[in-house]
Amino acid sequence: MRIRDIAAADSRFFLKSEWGPASEYWPAVSFTKRSVGDLLRKACRPGIDFVVYSGTSSAENTKDSRHRQNLLSIVRIDTSVEKATWELIPEESWSDAQGEHAGRWPYSFAMAAAWEMDGFPPAREIAKDAYRSLGIPANYGSVVEITGPERESLLALSVTAVVLRLQRAGIRIVERRRFIDAPVDVKAQMFRMAKLIEERVARSGASGIRLYPVREALPSVDLQELLYRRCEDQKWACALCHQPIPIAPANRLLQCSADRVENENLKYDAANVQITHFGCNLARNDGTINDFAEWLERAKGLI
Repeated sequence: MRIRDIAAADSRFFLKSEWGPASEYWPAVSFTKRSVGDLLRKACRPGIDFVVYSGTSSAENTKDSRHRQNLLSIVRIDTSVEKATWELIPEESWSDAQGEHAGRWPYSFAMAAAWEMDGFPPAREIAKDAYRSLGIPANYGSVVEITGPERESLLALSVTAVVLRLQRAGIRIVERRRFIDAPVDVKAQMFRMAKLIEERVARSGASGIRLYPVREALPSVDLQELLYRRCEDQKWACALCHQPIPIAPANRLLQCSADRVENENLKYDAANVQITHFGCNLARNDGTINDFAEWLERAKGLI
């Protein structure tokens, strides 16, 4: 399949510098500056126009040498609605990216379809002028249109379709709706736990500790939602003693508390946070889950 086989006669092509090819790992065209989204929304017609990925020249950014300074992918995007990037991509992708580059790429358009360039042809040979234009400071992080003879060269390139599972946004919207519709007293407990985590992080001053999602990039409501999902997943039972957690108990030791699964892992992310009774969290302290289980059995007189 060649690009001319998937393009319309009047399709426009916008070159964008990227760190790797389009894939399920990051099924969105993302950007840091809102002006890039405004440009694409005005210029790129859904179903007709394309964004073309070219690898950077940086070994630090474009880690695979096959991708550097080469054309990587061509994608169609849905420019009708700009979304928060975390709504569109897997949680681990967002967590990884923000861990290294906090605050970057918060805005995105969802990919409607994607193709990988066969053989990753050199950008400087196919779209020399457009590629050079990306290096102009005014175009950093933005897009430039491929026109004239360079467009004709692009149309002749062969591509292979990329399989994308584009259900992420719908899933996240449903999850967010569940949290928004939760009872007020439940949301109050999520707010309390999220606030405690933020204060703990602020007090630590340790750059290795971060929230999920990263605090600088997203509002704390996203952390509250993560905690709510954990409560729902656990069916409101303590992850340590497995007994029910009351919503707003008079006894403070019975209230819900966010606990890290692995204490040596300083992240509060989807893979490392669980909900416990406050008293169980205190009892576990910096011990392992197995340490707590042994202590609980001894406290109950079972061993």
